[in-house]
Amino acid sequence: MIKQAQGSSRLFNPARLADDTVLALSSIKRGENVSTELLDEGIKLCDYLLNLFNELETPESQKEQWAFHSVRDKMALKESGVDVKSKREEVEDAKEWLNRLKEDSSSYTPEKITKIQELLMDLTMPMWRVRISEFRERKLKRGLFIHG
Repeated sequence: MIKQAQGSSRLFNPARLADDTVLALSSIKRGENVSTELLDEGIKLCDYLLNLFNELETPESQKEQWAFHSVRDKMALKESGVDVKSKREEVEDAKEWLNRLKEDSSSYTPEKITKIQELLMDLTMPMWRVRISEFRERKLKRGLFIHG
């Protein structure tokens, strides 16, 4: 039971998915073999981002519920001023490219890998900032309750 909870906790953090994907892409760029599971995490992240973009464009539509869905992530993207239409196309391209890369890891260009890495980090950075500030607030509150 604990093992399952630890495995599913990775799904709740898009910044972690982005980090794992960026590291996997860096390894591919250096010519190392990478587990397809790491690239699958990048595909999941792309799906999650596309879902957030859909919710930002049509807030009243039928929403698909994700296991790691967070309203905070949507608000963080909205507040960061991301151009949803242009980023949607870039994320769709990145998803397709990650699928192709999963099948044939030799079909890459370092420039394309760098572009995808920058895209994933740029889109998840606002989410990471919100989560880190919430973590610090919780930690501060726990400290006040224990010592105060």
